[in-house]
Amino acid sequence: METSALAQKTRIDGPVRVALSDDECLFRTSLRQLFAVSPLVLKDVYGVDLRAGFEVVGEAENGEETVRMVRSVRPDLLLLDLRMPRMSGLDALRELTPIDNTLRTILLAGTIDRTQLLTAVHLGARGLLLKDATTEVLFEAIACVLAGRYWLGQTLVTDLLEVVRPLIRSSKAAGGRLAFGLTPANARC
Repeated sequence: METSALAQKTRIDGPVRVALSDDECLFRTSLRQLFAVSPLVLKDVYGVDLRAGFEVVGEAENGEETVRMVRSVRPDLLLLDLRMPRMSGLDALRELTPIDNTLRTILLAGTIDRTQLLTAVHLGARGLLLKDATTEVLFEAIACVLAGRYWLGQTLVTDLLEVVRPLIRSSKAAGGRLAFGLTPANARC
């Protein structure tokens, strides 16, 4: 299996240092308890091998606190709520992106519209997960993101493609070059 540049650049020794950012205390507490479970139990119950497990190194209940906390504790993984008071998750991600492009962020949302989805991808979110996902799916997303890959739920993939396809069509109509730097001939390869 090929290892991505992000995974190579940010290899983690020891427990994954996780920061939790959500305005709902009960949700943060539930995640904290979930991350306290032994890695052996996580493997047995959820089928994911996360080796050394997790260490929750910080929590925040709004976007402003998130930015301060992430700058202070420098986590390996940030689970970031989309909608929070004082500063949204997207605005927090916008502030954090120039500082640390190795921060792996999974954006959590009750719902997400297509514009927010595209913005999250543009700002460097490595994963997008709806809050109604199962615990197995959460750990699948985490394992994928920690390996340096991207993770989107199936419905979000559909939404993202429905946003991107018109951009590709309009780019091709404007001059034959795709917005992603490919000519039509390159795109056929």
